[in-house]
Amino acid sequence: MVEDSDPNRLRWRDFITLPNGISMLRVVAMPFLIWGLANDLDGWVFGAYLVAVLSDAIDGTVARRLGAASLTGRIVDPLADKVALGTTYVALSVWRSLPWWLTVLVLARDLVIMGIGAFVYRRRRTIPSSTQLGQISVTVLALVGLVYAARWSGAAPTAAIIGGIAIALSFVHYLYRATGILAGTTDGVRTGAGMNWLDFLIGSGDEDRSK
Repeated sequence: MVEDSDPNRLRWRDFITLPNGISMLRVVAMPFLIWGLANDLDGWVFGAYLVAVLSDAIDGTVARRLGAASLTGRIVDPLADKVALGTTYVALSVWRSLPWWLTVLVLARDLVIMGIGAFVYRRRRTIPSSTQLGQISVTVLALVGLVYAARWSGAAPTAAIIGGIAIALSFVHYLYRATGILAGTTDGVRTGAGMNWLDFLIGSGDEDRSK
């Protein structure tokens, strides 16, 4: 009973909420986006894009309105962003000439961020939280993708440069926050003690903290 009442516990059951379902719509939309790009069906492409954008825009609002905000949701939301953005960029590189260097930067940034996040969690049981700059970078990168999806060739080179800058700034900002958490000078999303689903996936880090 203590586990169920702990507000700082990452619980499996907290996956099954309306806000998390809305967040996962971004992932669900990806096969439709890929289908549209592969078959040159712009209606499918922009429909999937619209679902992903609306999902990102309203999931947090729905969670607050329903009082359904949870630690699990604060992790599911950015993970859904990463899966959707990475999938979109790979597909756009294949079918809409999005520069592969930009796609590789997106994928590399997200993989390194997840690795850093896992390391910080094991050391401090705290996860670097999403920030306004992080949300802005997701929006900017989504708009860059839209430029290529819509074949706006005149704006494409500038959009790619802006996307690269957004990736660099968001990564440096995340690294700064992660370093601050390790140094004890920055707050993040702190989880409660005891086994939870994140411990199950990446380990509790108890051995590391005892050193």
